[in-house]
Amino acid sequence: MIKVYAAVSNIGIDFIPSSYPSAEVFSGIPLPAAFIEGKPEGTRGILRYLQSIVDIDKDVRNSYLEERAAIECGASTILSEAINYALYGNGECFSKFSTPVMRDSLSRIYVNSFLTANRTKWINKDKALISQQLWRLIKEISRKLGWVSGKRFLFDDRPSLCDISLYSHLSILLSIPENLTPFEFLKHDQPVEIDETVQRVKSYLLDFDDYLWQLNAKRSDESGGLIPLLPSAAKAARGEAGSGVSEDEDEHEQPDESPQVDRPFLGKESDVRKSNTIFLALAATSMLAIGLLI
Repeated sequence: MIKVYAAVSNIGIDFIPSSYPSAEVFSGIPLPAAFIEGKPEGTRGILRYLQSIVDIDKDVRNSYLEERAAIECGASTILSEAINYALYGNGECFSKFSTPVMRDSLSRIYVNSFLTANRTKWINKDKALISQQLWRLIKEISRKLGWVSGKRFLFDDRPSLCDISLYSHLSILLSIPENLTPFEFLKHDQPVEIDETVQRVKSYLLDFDDYLWQLNAKRSDESGGLIPLLPSAAKAARGEAGSGVSEDEDEHEQPDESPQVDRPFLGKESDVRKSNTIFLALAATSMLAIGLLI
């Protein structure tokens, strides 16, 4: 979710790989995590910080902030439960898919306890209830999207934070092999009404993929730089007072006489200035394992 938000808002992020899904330095907060103003923050805190730099919801039309927040909050909860149940609560998926993926992603001395803890937590969850909530959500997303030609996102012609959350979670859920998913309506050979509803959501994800690809291609053609995340540069990006690091300054490599103060995330200010990126600790190298921690 953080990666998608960064891509849409053109904020540069460096993810620092870790073979553990949490770290003592972050006070036990599951990764991805980062230090912001000296305080460890998880996904939501990082997103709030990124929104303070570039708020992609600021100009979203055809909806209210409260509506988008309610949908995003409810949907992310339902989708997170569905993903975790599929990966850890469903026996076949756990043994044939989740376990091999995690063994390739996490530290060998930690992975067994991690898998056991999650298996224990999710094995007795109510499959029927989770499935019912997920299907109701998929129908609601499909209904809200409609079948209007050219409508790619829920509220506008550009993605909102709500779209990013849905895209991030649904992409993980649908990356689980179809023959191992515990949710029958996500499999082939379903009645027409069910199949059309699911296909509308899948086309939504494909449209989002295409949007990200076009965005990347456009920025490459324009040679546009990433937005730096120094506090002064962040203020400049928001149009506030404060001097950022200009392109001219970078080109002539003028010496930095400012004091070497600690900045959010990792490294000194001069290190961040050189890369113009935000550093986050990331939990695993596998896309699926990364997604489980959003």
